[in-house]
Amino acid sequence: MNLLLNPVSGISGDMTVAALIDLGVPVEYFMEEIYKLPIRNFEVKVERVNRYGLMGVDFSVFFGDGEEERNLRDIEGIIESSNLNQNVKEISKKIFRKLSEAEAKVHGKSAYEIHFHEVGAVDSICDIVGTAICLDYLKINEVWATAVPLGTGFVKCSHGIIPVPTPAVLELLKGFPTFLGTEEGELTTPTGAAIISTLVNRFVKNEGFKVQKIGHGFGKKTFSIPNLLRAILIEEENMKKEDIYVFECNIDDTTPQIMGHIMEKLFCENILDAWITPIIMKKGRPGFLLSVLVKENMIDKVQEVIFRETTTIGIRRYRVEREELEREIKVLNTDYGDLRVKESKFKGETVNVSYEFEDLKRISNQYGIPIKVLLNKIKE
Repeated sequence: MNLLLNPVSGISGDMTVAALIDLGVPVEYFMEEIYKLPIRNFEVKVERVNRYGLMGVDFSVFFGDGEEERNLRDIEGIIESSNLNQNVKEISKKIFRKLSEAEAKVHGKSAYEIHFHEVGAVDSICDIVGTAICLDYLKINEVWATAVPLGTGFVKCSHGIIPVPTPAVLELLKGFPTFLGTEEGELTTPTGAAIISTLVNRFVKNEGFKVQKIGHGFGKKTFSIPNLLRAILIEEENMKKEDIYVFECNIDDTTPQIMGHIMEKLFCENILDAWITPIIMKKGRPGFLLSVLVKENMIDKVQEVIFRETTTIGIRRYRVEREELEREIKVLNTDYGDLRVKESKFKGETVNVSYEFEDLKRISNQYGIPIKVLLNKIKE
């Protein structure tokens, strides 16, 4: 099942959590998980409300006075020391890293060097970790989104008065479809922009899908239009067909260790795939062919990573057409806990079945069972 985020008026962290809870995350489960964060003097409130003639959820975070500023290392420490599961931790850290890097870039510092109130705030931690808790529970396959409204005007923050959209929001949403919108004010916050830019696999244009369930998350501000984020569970009707791009470059003056580092950097940018092929270059020199599969909205970012991180002086780029099978994620109840299973279908018929490797790895580590033995037990 896929998730479509539809920012009617914009997106913020609390709206995202609220919409996902309304989509089907039990409040009791959410509360149990969010309070695993080792933070003092905070409280969260989930309230079901009727606004604009629609039922939905309002999510709020309350915390005591004298809140300290934190940097990325502090926040990663909080997340890692919690009892949350590893998938929630990884999603949370990935979003925070994206947010911190954007804030650091606009202030001319490194992600770990900068200290600022907004990312260190308890509400930002709860919003991002809360989003990860919900996504983990819902077992989402892919996250899609519609274009993001940004807003206009000015907003006051710890750095003073800055224009809307804020510099961090613009940095986070580079390459993504956006528009200013009809309202004055901050429609999309840095936390909301970090969530959507980290999680979204593609932006919807003319894709066909079936709506399965809708969740409404309400914002705190009042506009002339509904301040609302819709989270929609969708099922694709047909095999996907889309135009994507292949980036290629030949590299003969680097090491395997650096190539491995480059692959990690590329996969942090939500690319579709990447691979390295050994090649023989001019004068009989062994080298590497780096190939990267990307969507149109990620072209500039991937090109920047390749030019900054590799020694190549040129990139070949060409458009290809890709067709994908319809996919569905199901949850298999085993003696070792829940295991996600991906079914791929062609013309309504299941043609491939694969187990989620991260779940297999988690169960293997937890019970001390080799993965090959675990697979045989599950198949039995």
